[in-house]
Amino acid sequence: MKHTLLINLLIFLFSCGNKPNKVVENLETEVIAIHDEVMPKTNDIYHLKKTLRSKLAETQDSTAILNLIHQLEAADEVMMVWMDQYKHADMTKDTTYNMAYLREQREKIIQVKDEMLSAIQKTKDFLQNN
Repeated sequence: MKHTLLINLLIFLFSCGNKPNKVVENLETEVIAIHDEVMPKTNDIYHLKKTLRSKLAETQDSTAILNLIHQLEAADEVMMVWMDQYKHADMTKDTTYNMAYLREQREKIIQVKDEMLSAIQKTKDFLQNN
């Protein structure tokens, strides 16, 4: 009976051994997927800034255009800052540490995404109406 219990316990421990790392890997995959979804938008930001700058010469009131350029530049900058500070999960550290870090990074990259998409949409709306 004791041997059966011990064997079952060992089987359970070995079968669960990879699960914490898999959870960390899944969360990191989610963080990177959000980044990969929004990173190509930096190209849109570049082209929209270029379009806005060409419109500066055509208008007397440049305040709205300059504000949009500033929003686009700020959105691009937050992406660059996030990428600079992001570090991949450290599998030598415990799961709790990695999960907390990756949850924080997920929130940060979601904020980056929201800021970028908002600045892009505001600019597109402006360009469509002017």
